[in-house]
Amino acid sequence: MLLLILLLCCEVCHIMASCPEKEQPGRCNGDSFFPQLYCGDVFMKQEKWTCHKKNRDRCVCSPPLFRREDGQCVPQNKCEGDKKEVQKKPEQSPPTESEGSPYEIPESLKPTSKDVNTVLKFIRNKNILYLLMGMRNDMPVILKNHEVCLRSAFITNFTSGALRTLSSYKHVQLIGSHITMSSKQEIAEFLLGGVDDGQIRITVKIDGTAIATESSPVVLKESFFVLDVGDECLLLAYGPGSSSLKCLLWGSDPANIQNTKCYQSMKTSCRANMKEFMGPGGPCLSIEEPKEITSEDQEKRLENNGVIKLANGQMSTDVLKFLQNKDKIFLQMADEDDWVKSDCECVRSEFHAETLHGSQRNLECYFYTRTMSQGTTRNKVPKKRMAKLEERAEFRVVTEDGATTVIMMPILGLDPVEDQSSTLFPTCSVLEANANCLLLSYGQSKSGKQKCLLLGLSSKMVNTSTQCYEKLESLCSAETSDVTESDDPCDHYEED
Repeated sequence: MLLLILLLCCEVCHIMASCPEKEQPGRCNGDSFFPQLYCGDVFMKQEKWTCHKKNRDRCVCSPPLFRREDGQCVPQNKCEGDKKEVQKKPEQSPPTESEGSPYEIPESLKPTSKDVNTVLKFIRNKNILYLLMGMRNDMPVILKNHEVCLRSAFITNFTSGALRTLSSYKHVQLIGSHITMSSKQEIAEFLLGGVDDGQIRITVKIDGTAIATESSPVVLKESFFVLDVGDECLLLAYGPGSSSLKCLLWGSDPANIQNTKCYQSMKTSCRANMKEFMGPGGPCLSIEEPKEITSEDQEKRLENNGVIKLANGQMSTDVLKFLQNKDKIFLQMADEDDWVKSDCECVRSEFHAETLHGSQRNLECYFYTRTMSQGTTRNKVPKKRMAKLEERAEFRVVTEDGATTVIMMPILGLDPVEDQSSTLFPTCSVLEANANCLLLSYGQSKSGKQKCLLLGLSSKMVNTSTQCYEKLESLCSAETSDVTESDDPCDHYEED
């Protein structure tokens, strides 16, 4: 350790001793570029000013001097004048109008190192990012296979960007409430590129190996120019340049997007037929958040139905065993009224990993949809096919005051979303559990008895000899319906 400290000291001393006049030692401390003042976009044009793991110490201009493109430290009023002089040697003919970036911006709006850091901060945002506006019938090539309802969750940082999910999502009526589930999910690199003619460039590179569908890998890549950026928004341009641009507007707060400067820039710079994807007029409608069942509500339900609290923890242990089962879990019985309103033909769950208080599993909803396929003639005909929505979630078991509940927290990036309003399903009370079944209560029926869900290990039939089934008959509504089928239609689902 002492040797390492001595080596580090020697390195720093060497840098300090070797810095020329007008310069001082500089060190990267988590920023994208070395800390000094720059003339224009020099920091993007020259790689040596970008911070890397192997490039953390370098001589920088002493304030108030600016780093010029030729490497000199000069006063700010010398930046532009000397830059023009450099351009005259050798003399070059002026570029034609078709050369360079098609996106023209005023000199006052050309990016600074602060703007670049704001872009980097946005794409590294730990919150969920939503595609809020765009050209519904003219999306970028890289998004052609996605729906316009898109969201992105953070995974990890890398030197000049971030790794995020990119997933199409759909609002679905599950059982008694709406939830958001993914129809297609991929991994994407959001890479901060250089500056082209005074504009910041972002490259999005998709690894076509979908997390959920496990399709064959296809690498796609497309570049976008940043028109505007803020802490909660990012406005990107793509396609051929013109007086009005094709744009994508991303944001982390859909309810507040019209109050951002990106929205105002979109109104003046982008095409008039830009569409809102979220809100009353869009296809990605906001949904009512599921009402969290409070401990008081839960207490009242349990008292009304004579449910015995098992303070010895046995119930919690049995629930853990069931949820950590490596086999598929199937919804076998549900409240009839809620099941009729559900979009799902069947509901399943596939195991991923054990956790300290439960497990990580996929929650899957299978449903019928119509697509156009080639018929016997040249005309396309509608075809009914089975489709799947899914969401990875942590099934978490909580025991408090003798009552055991199960919470389903979505996993959109690497970790569960801890916001209680984001649960995939209202908190469920455990009525009975063993290694082969789990009986949950999620509300009260009109008759005063419980609305129940029975989960088991078979999609073909319900085992009526279990304690779960016996408890269901005594505590749950008489309108609890068997949703199993001997010929389960969801077994015929085929991946695209």
